[in-house]
Amino acid sequence: MQQPKIDRVMFGLVVLVVIVTCIPLGLMPERSAIVVSELYDTITNNFGVLYQWFAIGTILFLAWLAFGRFARSGWNQKWSRDSCRPSG
Repeated sequence: MQQPKIDRVMFGLVVLVVIVTCIPLGLMPERSAIVVSELYDTITNNFGVLYQWFAIGTILFLAWLAFGRFARSGWNQKWSRDSCRPSG
């Protein structure tokens, strides 16, 4: 079985963004709560109903991916129930 190829640059950048985001949140929780709250208020005040429709659309799209015709496509075959059954 082949190991999947990993784009090390992209992986490293994503890990760096997560670390740079999480460290201040963990070290300064009170200030971080204020910043996150202000950011959330700004987004909801400026985009309002569009923000809510985007969230609903995202949830519906993810549900379609999870339960639709792509639910058992090639990328997740190893997780399907059929592939866990013993052969024979």
